[in-house]
Amino acid sequence: MLDRYRPDGPYEFVRRPGYTWGPGGGTAAGAPRRVVLSVVPEESTAANLLLTGGLDIAAVAGPDRARLTGRGLFAADVPTVVGLSFFNERPGRPLSDPRVRRALVGVLRREGLANVAVGGRGKPAAHLTARTTVCHAESTVPRLTPRAARRLLSDAGWRAGADGRLRKDGRPLRLRVISSPASGSTLPAVAELMAVTWQALGVEVGLVSESLPALVRAMYQDANFDVVMGSSPGPPVPAQLIPFFSGPPPPAGLNFAHVDNPRYRLLVARALRRTDLAGCALWARAAQALLSDADALPVADGTRTLYGRGVGFAVADGGQVVPGSIRGCRDCGSGRLP
Repeated sequence: MLDRYRPDGPYEFVRRPGYTWGPGGGTAAGAPRRVVLSVVPEESTAANLLLTGGLDIAAVAGPDRARLTGRGLFAADVPTVVGLSFFNERPGRPLSDPRVRRALVGVLRREGLANVAVGGRGKPAAHLTARTTVCHAESTVPRLTPRAARRLLSDAGWRAGADGRLRKDGRPLRLRVISSPASGSTLPAVAELMAVTWQALGVEVGLVSESLPALVRAMYQDANFDVVMGSSPGPPVPAQLIPFFSGPPPPAGLNFAHVDNPRYRLLVARALRRTDLAGCALWARAAQALLSDADALPVADGTRTLYGRGVGFAVADGGQVVPGSIRGCRDCGSGRLP
């Protein structure tokens, strides 16, 4: 249970006396008496602290994992969608027009983005959640040539001037793209590569690398973004995505990108009437509706690795450590739970 905390961490939890319930009949016997959660924004810092004993458990998704291999650490890989991007469709923002979204998403060279996202030989993701989630199915992200993208932008009223920059009613097509190294150390580089492609079309791109709290504030409070990207295993079941792609925006709801996709809502309504896995085909079509309308873009299939120094643990759906499973181990590098 939570014992004490500060808003920016650390958060201190203590073992609750007499706790006797847990998965598979587990209890708190043998679990740590106190667990302290610290906020470490940079993966490189977290890797250093793991190696020097400053941390017992940390998640690392980027190239710093190479330094942690073979160091006797417990390791559990969590499949993840790297660079999951959302587009601000709020009325008045340039990406509220689906033609603009389709043009900018379709022209991206996704193999290159995936390679940058995972540090080489990346596979472009084709779903909004990781491959281990319920009803996972491959979808199609539309592709366009630069010429076709320019034609689509022209249809939406954005035409290049003598300087090559796109304008509509005298104002430039300008995007604010936000990422955070705390969501993945490679994401700022992915954003830079996206910007290079869009700038070649005549788009002005402002790249912003923020702390995770600032990124969340931009999403749910300020709404001051056009593209925001993160990394996540995604929720275990597709129904948990519904409030992020439909319903009211903040503060009344979680639809921070102001997505309004009637086909997605229709397919979700039909899928919710099916039991167990019978609705998977409908959930797959609902995800395809979002990707076809460029309401979101998953960049790459990847993994995030949870490391333990002197401790092992189980990992739940969604990639979270099961608190009651944390146990000390002598041969942590074997990858076996203590």
